[in-house]
Amino acid sequence: VLDARFRTIADHALQDLLDAQIVALIASAEPDQAGNLIPRLQDAESQLATPGSGLYAGVQQADGEVIWRSPSATGSLESFGPPQAPGVRSFHALQDARGQSLAAVSHGVEWEGEAGGAQRLTFSVAASLEGRDAQIRDFRRGLLGGFALLTAGLLVALAMLLRWALQPLRRLPRQTRQAEAGG
Repeated sequence: VLDARFRTIADHALQDLLDAQIVALIASAEPDQAGNLIPRLQDAESQLATPGSGLYAGVQQADGEVIWRSPSATGSLESFGPPQAPGVRSFHALQDARGQSLAAVSHGVEWEGEAGGAQRLTFSVAASLEGRDAQIRDFRRGLLGGFALLTAGLLVALAMLLRWALQPLRRLPRQTRQAEAGG
């Protein structure tokens, strides 16, 4: 039960991280010279700017064509999944080029341009599950160690309790012999 609860909490934390990244990407998006809406990364040292960092982002049009991908996704992730309709958010699993599992969130938006034309775009963020899986393994190891200590402590306490509770029965043969001899 504790393991399942911890896994649920870790999954929710990952979803919250991905949701926050999506909001940041949408908030930083500006049109480029071609009129495509692309995010502007503010921090050049962020995980999205570091190739192979385990955090990837991309923007694709309604037809599925990727118009922007974070530097971290270069050579690591080709597709972020299918485009989403405006207002639709999906949480799904992906695999990177090395076969590692990723959790991804895609959010569809409709962007009104300055010329009045609307663009349907899907903003996507994907994160490696390595960190979450390592946390779950560490938690399980700690849980196993804690339960092993608790079990050992309970067995010692049970042995001491049985020794104390059965002490009158160990005196019974001696008292019986004394009664027969002194009788």
